[in-house]
Amino acid sequence: MTDHEAIATLIAKHALSADEGDADQRAALYSQDGEFIGPDGITTPGIDAIHAVFTRRQPVKGKHVTTNVIIDIDGDEATGRTDFVFLLAGDQGFTVAAVGHYEDGFVRTEDGWRFARRRIVPQR
Repeated sequence: MTDHEAIATLIAKHALSADEGDADQRAALYSQDGEFIGPDGITTPGIDAIHAVFTRRQPVKGKHVTTNVIIDIDGDEATGRTDFVFLLAGDQGFTVAAVGHYEDGFVRTEDGWRFARRRIVPQR
């Protein structure tokens, strides 16, 4: 697998683990000193704190759709931007609940590529 494919897979795993409410899997996608910046702009530093945030959140029944993935790799670091749509599941089907993009930083670790930083940027 190329570095680009590995990072694209990491992005997909993040969306899938969020949809499945799997806080353990989702947090494991971050480096030990990674940062998660939510749509409210609050920064959560470190994998333990990120895991706590993901564990506290109640899973919302829906589907994250990611597209237009741009990845720039520079040695053992990379940056990326990915558009997203979150579809909320309801009795009558899905409705668009959120639209925006992710601004990501990645780092190669001994366990493979991990998020060094993920920032959710909602489209207003």
